[in-house]
Amino acid sequence: MTNIKLEKIFRSDLRNGERMENSKYLHSKTHFNNEGHVIQSEIRDQEGGLIEKNIIRYNEKGLKTENEYYIEEDSWSEKSIIQYDANDRVIQETIVYPDTSEIITSFEYENDKLVSVVANDPDEDEITEATHRKYDEKGNLLKEEKFEYGELISSEENSFDENGNLINKKSFTSETGTIVEESYTFENDKIVSWTKTHPNGLVEEFTNIFNDKGQVINVKFKGAQYNSVSVITYDENDHVVEEKEVLENDTILFRVQRKFENDRPIEARTFVNRMGQAPDLEYVLDYEYE
Repeated sequence: MTNIKLEKIFRSDLRNGERMENSKYLHSKTHFNNEGHVIQSEIRDQEGGLIEKNIIRYNEKGLKTENEYYIEEDSWSEKSIIQYDANDRVIQETIVYPDTSEIITSFEYENDKLVSVVANDPDEDEITEATHRKYDEKGNLLKEEKFEYGELISSEENSFDENGNLINKKSFTSETGTIVEESYTFENDKIVSWTKTHPNGLVEEFTNIFNDKGQVINVKFKGAQYNSVSVITYDENDHVVEEKEVLENDTILFRVQRKFENDRPIEARTFVNRMGQAPDLEYVLDYEYE
């Protein structure tokens, strides 16, 4: 099966009249086996040059066992070899490179939940990446930690209510060395409000308002520096045709207005108020399809 799509996106700066074209040409070809699995896919540029190609192999159960990835026509850049257990769960993935070096990733499970992912460089005899997870008796993720070369780079701790809804999350990243805490309130399994507490003690509060379809139509924001309301408007096909954030004094902070045709966007007009810190942005994107 061959799919050829030409998508043109024109950006017009409404303040100085400039119109620039950002065109993306995709020529993709996909091959399937008798079971309907993709065995080869490739993407080429307008001149036919290879952008990327994948050659995929499967076992008798239809599970992917090998993936060769190419950015040059006849020489793969990396090869992925996947192994499964008796329950068809991935237990090992080996990434092989043209110089014969490799990274071996092992997967461990408890009660059908993935609890550990560890990537090892056998040449250097070191663990390059690791992820460890802990669940409660209902299968909710309580804690996740990610490491690179033995150093903790991020972690997340979660709490849930009796319905399994996430009500509290504490996130840590080594980049900032700080913890951000988020708390959620639910009604009928929908988030009606939540707060985000920053390391400096500042608290941001959000409240959702829903329509009869259960779609969010207003988001009320209360922060240390300003309060605002975001208004979301849908058309009869449930496309979001306008999003607008407005301050209490009716100043518009952000607005995007969209037009759709055949369930595809054909125009998006965007305004961003930079509050005097820089020139405001106002531009339109026009989409053309062939």
